[in-house]
Amino acid sequence: MGLHAQFTFANNQAITNNDIVAPVVRVSNELRVANTFSANDPAIGTLDNTGYGINIHKTDGIGFAFNGAHKVIIKPTGEIVAPTFSFDNEIRIANSFNALDPTIGTLDNTSYGINLHKTSGIGFAFNGQHEVVFKPNGDTGIGTDTPLGKLHVSTGTAGDAVLRLEADTDNNDEFDNPIFQMRQDGNQVGVNMGFSNENFGHNVFGIATRWTNIENWNAFTINTETGKVGIGTTIPDDKLTVKGRIHAEEVKVDLSVPGPDYVFKEGYDLKSLEEVQKHIQEHGHLPNIPSAEEMEEKGIELGIMNMKLLEKIEELTLYILEQENRLKRLDVMENEIIQLKKIMAQPTNHK
Repeated sequence: MGLHAQFTFANNQAITNNDIVAPVVRVSNELRVANTFSANDPAIGTLDNTGYGINIHKTDGIGFAFNGAHKVIIKPTGEIVAPTFSFDNEIRIANSFNALDPTIGTLDNTSYGINLHKTSGIGFAFNGQHEVVFKPNGDTGIGTDTPLGKLHVSTGTAGDAVLRLEADTDNNDEFDNPIFQMRQDGNQVGVNMGFSNENFGHNVFGIATRWTNIENWNAFTINTETGKVGIGTTIPDDKLTVKGRIHAEEVKVDLSVPGPDYVFKEGYDLKSLEEVQKHIQEHGHLPNIPSAEEMEEKGIELGIMNMKLLEKIEELTLYILEQENRLKRLDVMENEIIQLKKIMAQPTNHK
């Protein structure tokens, strides 16, 4: 009698807006609940109906409400929406590795999704191609499903393969830098390659070497603003600055000054040996040659210095030729003197 008192009967339907408390409710055909989908007011819920229960809706599906929020929703299409799936043991899926038929994928399962395979690994399929693959041995492929190393990036037969490492995107902290570190021999030996404001300098790309746990940050640097390259220095002052010795089989220098063939042209002001001697006595070095102090302070420009030295060699050649001409004239004079002496040594006939 108490249960029937809660219903209004009409057209073979029992209708109530009150709570029904009973260990078992039996219906002969169907049970209809309010057609709403509010997690705060579940259609089938706890006695106090405060956000815990089940909603059933013809277009939104079935929602399981917990504390006023739908934690799991089963859509009319069959899709299950939930933030987390937890399993006591394991979930088993088809053991295939076909990008055209992902084992975990979109509802229509048309070549977009994930494949899991015990020997082939994990593949992420996009439009029927595995664009990212994780092999069981740890090799990772991007753009290839047959990676040949721990990270293999490929664009196949077309396109650029770009690997981008980025830091300080808001240009707010110059000490946030992208850098690669390579290590071997128990971390004792390696290379640091990239940007390091602290070690290379501001916006300077560099390659630092590591030997017996000691870093050498000036091995190689490029100033990205000026394009200047440094070897053995982080502050190159020219297109290539080398702090140390260079061993080369051959060096070609483009001249920034003319070759000294002008020495052999008519009208060249060749100083006399007396003038050269006076300059040496007063200045301690040859004319048009920098002093030792100047070379030690400023260094020398190889192309210019070689032309200056060649100028001196050509001047020396002129001096030698001049001396040779003098010697020839002396030889002529000596022969003339000898002939004169012979004539004078002949006896004179007196009549």
